[in-house]
Amino acid sequence: MEIVGDVHNFGHKTTVIGEVVEKFRPIYWEWLFLSKNSPLRTYCQSELGSNDPFLSFASLNFHTQKDELDRFQKHTVETLQIKKVSDFKEKEAFKLGQSFGACTFFGITDLHSENFLIGRDKNDHFIASPIDIEICFEKVDALSETHLISSSTVSKNIVSIFDGIEVADDLVSTLIEGFLHSWRTLEKKANDIHHLLEIINLKNIPIRLVVTPTNSYKDYFLGKKKIDEFSQEEAIQLLRGDYPYFWTSLDSNSAFYFQTISEKVEIQDKKLRELLYNGKRFNLDNILKDSVQLKQISILQIARALDEGKPAFVSSSEQIHTVYFKDHIYVKTGNQGVKCKRLKNSFLYSPSESYPLAQFKRGSK
Repeated sequence: MEIVGDVHNFGHKTTVIGEVVEKFRPIYWEWLFLSKNSPLRTYCQSELGSNDPFLSFASLNFHTQKDELDRFQKHTVETLQIKKVSDFKEKEAFKLGQSFGACTFFGITDLHSENFLIGRDKNDHFIASPIDIEICFEKVDALSETHLISSSTVSKNIVSIFDGIEVADDLVSTLIEGFLHSWRTLEKKANDIHHLLEIINLKNIPIRLVVTPTNSYKDYFLGKKKIDEFSQEEAIQLLRGDYPYFWTSLDSNSAFYFQTISEKVEIQDKKLRELLYNGKRFNLDNILKDSVQLKQISILQIARALDEGKPAFVSSSEQIHTVYFKDHIYVKTGNQGVKCKRLKNSFLYSPSESYPLAQFKRGSK
């Protein structure tokens, strides 16, 4: 038996026992995205075929009745057992880009290094998949907001999925191509997917609300932070030895936490409530939003994240050309392109820097 993750909700812990993992929280979102039998996965497999962006996602067995997946109780799920990789083949880089695109499209966030795995399963099938999905349909403005790519607000220490993996120069463009292909594929079916998800009725499924980075809570338990540096709702949970856990739901203006082991209460702290954006932060309509700027920023973030500071070079795939000049990066697809400054620390990039650093140009060479 192995305990993984942090302690929440009166001492509950995630535990790995052999080939299964026990979780004491809702796992509905994991079932929706990681079970091949979920309506979303079934639809994409049927309608998109070889273009299905979930092809590299895990397909796990869930040992919980469907009508109990949204409950705060013990659930048992098959573990994802993979062998890590040290490099990518061209097809695998494309598939990784597809997974990046799917996570961003569906607003799956909090995908730090422990929540997203890259490798090969026991059948040697390439896997690039989130494994703990507690947050989805979140409003995101760039790939970095999923935590898959670093930015000025997301530390490289958190985003380390490329650690120990060598990405050949040409595969940078292949990864970008996979990201755009995945996004465009889903974008064409966005209305149908939105309709499917509305029929399922996801309104009351708990979505985790992260209000403070986990490292801040760790600092409290290590004596590096004082209790008065946190909100009252956080302090209540910290003082009982828990990492604070809050949740909301789609379109909701309210969020909750457990005051007793069975009694939930609504948070009252004004700053915490403001994190819900008046019910717009977690919303199915987010998959229908205009995505031109998001795609521009995201492909530049990929190019920057994989910039190892080499002299000027070109990375090319079938449809994408990424040129690393001395002072800037230019990514071109067809007759369209985007560019940004090349930084000494290539991991510093955030949506707020997107303009004028990233300028969309047509017909550029």
